[in-house]
Amino acid sequence: MVREITHAATEPRIITPDDLDEEKGDIAICLCGLSADYPFCDGSHQATQDEKEGVRYKYECDDDENPRHVIDHEFETVDEQKIGPTNDDDL
Repeated sequence: MVREITHAATEPRIITPDDLDEEKGDIAICLCGLSADYPFCDGSHQATQDEKEGVRYKYECDDDENPRHVIDHEFETVDEQKIGPTNDDDL
């Protein structure tokens, strides 16, 4: 599964004690990139539960009827010869 998400953040978010959840006493950081309260988790990751392996998805939060779209995309493999040396022994 591959997920394409466009982020609008332009700087880091500093987490402070004021960010602690008063009920739970913790901070949940968003790792899916879909949270409306990014960088904090708001449970939006639940929309990804039925994603299929090998399928690329684009999430568009401005599309209320269908926020998730399948993207046709063939993945390219990287040719090791084009990368160059991978360790000091190869230099």
